[in-house]
Amino acid sequence: MSSTARTEYFATATFLTALAPTLLGINAILRPASALSLLKFPAPSQPEGQKITYSLMRIYGARTLTMGLTTLIVWARGDRTTLGYLMFAGIPVALVDGFVSRWQIGGGEWGHWGFIGVSLGLSAGLLGYI
Repeated sequence: MSSTARTEYFATATFLTALAPTLLGINAILRPASALSLLKFPAPSQPEGQKITYSLMRIYGARTLTMGLTTLIVWARGDRTTLGYLMFAGIPVALVDGFVSRWQIGGGEWGHWGFIGVSLGLSAGLLGYI
């Protein structure tokens, strides 16, 4: 397989990977209770707790949506090197999200940390290391 074909394979995989945060972000903005449930975080029973939790979920959703859309835009522009660095730059987000999940609900971290390996692999492929 040629280097260009291999890079395009990784670019397509990155496109597909970027759909997840894009859709999850939209869900968190429009349906914060659903997003909490997907993350297995408990919803507060008190109205004030729900209000702040749903607001924070919408902030999380905007961040996640922005990450996904940024990746899709860079993919569409065809700059595979920037796309590789962008995938690498998302690693701290996945790392922190995993720790927050572990601290808050006592688990679920691998739902976030799994992205680290995917991101490293896609970055390496896009940047020509594999």
